[in-house]
Amino acid sequence: MDSQPDTGVKERKPFWRAYLVLVEIEKAIAVILLLAILILTFGQVVARFLFHSPFFWTEELARFSYVWLSFIASVFVVAERSHIAIQLFENRLPRRIRLIVNCFSVVAVIVVCLMISIGSFHWLSETAQGRSSALGIPTGVLYGVVSISFVAMALHSVVVIAQIIRADRRERTQSDEQRRIRMSIGETAL
Repeated sequence: MDSQPDTGVKERKPFWRAYLVLVEIEKAIAVILLLAILILTFGQVVARFLFHSPFFWTEELARFSYVWLSFIASVFVVAERSHIAIQLFENRLPRRIRLIVNCFSVVAVIVVCLMISIGSFHWLSETAQGRSSALGIPTGVLYGVVSISFVAMALHSVVVIAQIIRADRRERTQSDEQRRIRMSIGETAL
């Protein structure tokens, strides 16, 4: 299946435009978090080795940023279907079975994401009452990204199913068109 979304169709519909903007926002947040990690870590090294007086809060903020970066990046990886996939047999399967297998795998991802988000929400509500030691940020802010990101991955996976079905329809339409062309060529040749 085509891993990149069909932007030509999506640009005409408001939902797809909004969806693409959302994915771009997720990417921008990930880039900002990565830059924050780099700047904080560099600042920590400079303060420690040049001034012999390290900042007490940079390590904790960099760690929090790294956790958030990991989960936010995983969300847009799911949205763009750019995660690792092993496709040994996919192209050898008939079109209809390939559609079923792809949809089933995405449904399994949705179920797992929802289970993890529910479990992490329950865990978060029971255990994350404290604050971070250096910055005093509530630990719910740090660990809340788990629930948020898995819900977002489940929602992106629903959109992925729509993309798979649309790609299958496009493939079926193209193969029907090619069949009609072959038949018309074959009829004129007789």
